[in-house]
Amino acid sequence: ALFLTPAAGETEGLAAALAGLGWRRLGRQVALGCDLPQPELGLPPGVAVEEIGPRQLNLWGSTLVRAYEVSPATGREIRAGWTSLLRTPGEGARARFYLAWLSGRPVGTGLYWGQGDVAGFYCGAVLPEHRRQGVERATMLRRMADAARDGRRAGMLQTEPGSPVEHLCLEHLGFRREYTRDLWVPPAQSGRDCE
Repeated sequence: ALFLTPAAGETEGLAAALAGLGWRRLGRQVALGCDLPQPELGLPPGVAVEEIGPRQLNLWGSTLVRAYEVSPATGREIRAGWTSLLRTPGEGARARFYLAWLSGRPVGTGLYWGQGDVAGFYCGAVLPEHRRQGVERATMLRRMADAARDGRRAGMLQTEPGSPVEHLCLEHLGFRREYTRDLWVPPAQSGRDCE
């Protein structure tokens, strides 16, 4: 797979060339960035967010997959990819995984991957029945605060344009739009359930 961004140059021509080779565009994302630290904001009431370790990784992965609402095969691939990051985050990097809890049960996930001055915020997912209850806001605030405490000076994430996450980050958490990118997959993957 590849991401095609405006930095690539003439994106219309590149997209046409990819399509001519049988590649398929799966979707568009917007990259958001913020400066760290951000002003302290209170967590939504009733939501607890905790950093987890390797022993809770199965619970984290199953919560993530349920929140993403993907097929079992895609869920296995997603879990394998992200959980490998905990074991090997990269040279000089750190990966921190989070679970959000409501009424004693896990309802959301988050991941912060940091290297150098930058923190990437990934895997923000909330179970469908618990959306719009402050869970995503709580996991973002916790990850942003931990990243700042770790010395990160900037935060980044990717989401779908117009999504609730984009709205939350732009309107309430101090993020700004950096660029858009399109995800393209080669012909061999075009028929698979990719997310």
